[in-house]
Amino acid sequence: MGKDYYSILGVARGASDAEIKKAYRKQALQHHPDRNPGDKGAEESFKACAEAYEVLNDPEKREIFDTYGEDGLNSRGMHHGFSGFEDIFSAFSSIFGDAGLGGGFSFGGGRRQPRGRDMRHEIGMTLEDVINGSTRKIKVRKPAPCSGCEGSGAETPGDVTSCSTCNGRGVVMRVIRQGFTTFQTSGACPDCGGAGKTIDKFCPECDGTGSMRIEKVVEVQVPPGVQSGQQVRMSGEGEQIADGPAGDLYILLREEEDDRFERRGTDLFGPLKIDLLTAIEGGKIEIDGPDGKELKIKIEAGIQSGTVKTIRGKGVPLLNRPRARGDLHLQVWVRTPAGLDKDQKKKLGKLLKGLPVCDDDSESEEGGWKDWLHAIFNAE
Repeated sequence: MGKDYYSILGVARGASDAEIKKAYRKQALQHHPDRNPGDKGAEESFKACAEAYEVLNDPEKREIFDTYGEDGLNSRGMHHGFSGFEDIFSAFSSIFGDAGLGGGFSFGGGRRQPRGRDMRHEIGMTLEDVINGSTRKIKVRKPAPCSGCEGSGAETPGDVTSCSTCNGRGVVMRVIRQGFTTFQTSGACPDCGGAGKTIDKFCPECDGTGSMRIEKVVEVQVPPGVQSGQQVRMSGEGEQIADGPAGDLYILLREEEDDRFERRGTDLFGPLKIDLLTAIEGGKIEIDGPDGKELKIKIEAGIQSGTVKTIRGKGVPLLNRPRARGDLHLQVWVRTPAGLDKDQKKKLGKLLKGLPVCDDDSESEEGGWKDWLHAIFNAE
């Protein structure tokens, strides 16, 4: 079950933008790492409320969350969370700037290099993709500098002026006296929010935000042998900003369930269904292998249902070692002829009557092939 961002911020689902901002600011200041040094619980709460505000503060993301929950955001590549405190401060510098915390500065008070936020996207993979690797093209919607103002937020370059309060430095010094002790601290300028500049006329295309959403098709290389939950990092494909490097894009991989085979590590397990005549005479049969290629299998004459045939090197490859593959284990199931008329049944009965049968009861045909598989691993 996904996260409930309204509960995290302590607001009702119908809360206004102002109520959401107020609730976030209150919780962010309460759990701010500068006010709770070394408190891991406060750090996690600080990140959680920032993630909640990042979603509920965006009308498009909020609408998707209200309809589909967190999974809806992940499937559209619109929900990325934050990689760390610097990422949070970069996103909401105006809120932290009002309080003299964070707001474009490191904990030590020095100016830090701005960077675009990381983003995340989820893709599903078939078993064939896992074995062979794949190249996928996905469409990502992400923030980027406005094409009209190149990220400045101003209508023209002349509409940008240096902030007179901080003289363009983006930081102001504060002196705090406690008894006979004097402390000097630095924080984001309250007038420019740490930007070091003010804007007289806003860009009409972005309303002064300096940012716009763009769509980009990204090609993802998925290596053979991956598992659900692993990620592919694409450097520089995250949020783009005007005054710093872009963030990264993390592709979360989700392995889809296969109808024919079940994976256990690098080994694969599945049923091998053959007809009665093949079971009696033996021979070679062809099946579609788990990697999508045709696979020929030798059947010994008189083979019994429940027999397990192991095909070496036809399982899943090890990650970064595509030639090192696990094995494919197939349990034989003999299919009984159906739809026989009376004469055919009599003829078959005469043929089978008196023939020797295998008296080995160690391999039971009770239950399906997955029951056999689960029994193997539950016994370990």
